[in-house]
Amino acid sequence: GLQSLTVGDIIDHQRKEWRGNLIDSIFNQSDAHAIKSIPLLNISNDDRLIWNFSPNGSSYVETSYHCIMENLQYTNHLKANRD
Repeated sequence: GLQSLTVGDIIDHQRKEWRGNLIDSIFNQSDAHAIKSIPLLNISNDDRLIWNFSPNGSSYVETSYHCIMENLQYTNHLKANRD
């Protein structure tokens, strides 16, 4: 049913475009227009995970630790300024 519908279900992955007729049958006119106006990327590469906090995009324990520590310091700074 519609409860299990995902965004991927309303995309024609072969043609890399929205499945307009399906969208029109599910959503009201305004929402359908808004959805169909969202551009779809035309990328042929598969998705992959990228870690933004290291130069090569790979996740390492060391970079994760430094990111967490910086976040904690920033959060503690905000709490101290609030008090």
